[in-house]
Amino acid sequence: MDGFNLKTELDTSPKPKNKPEIDIEPSKTKKNNQTKAELAQERVNALKEQNSKSRDDREMRKLYAEKAYSFASYTISFWAFLFLVYFLSPPDKKPLNDTALAIFTTACTINILAAFISIIKGLFPYKK
Repeated sequence: MDGFNLKTELDTSPKPKNKPEIDIEPSKTKKNNQTKAELAQERVNALKEQNSKSRDDREMRKLYAEKAYSFASYTISFWAFLFLVYFLSPPDKKPLNDTALAIFTTACTINILAAFISIIKGLFPYKK
């Protein structure tokens, strides 16, 4: 056992990092023979397109919500005008009879409900 020389000291000096880093992903993919940079650029372009679609959707929803809100407010104003004219006119010269006023009230209520339902469905769409 003359050939065995055991070294019992630890070398604490830092070792130089000369080893090149190993790239786990190949430089080209198997699918379309595209480089990683091309694939990354495609992902960036897809995200930009999705972002612009989302922005356009928000603008369109805002526009239609404003239209539905203005429609509902004009409907309420029209109903309030009819109601005011009906009750401020003398009893013998009513411009509308009770049935017509009830029909206008029902129509205004339905229009307002439809407008606000469309606003809610537009702002919070159901995604499958």
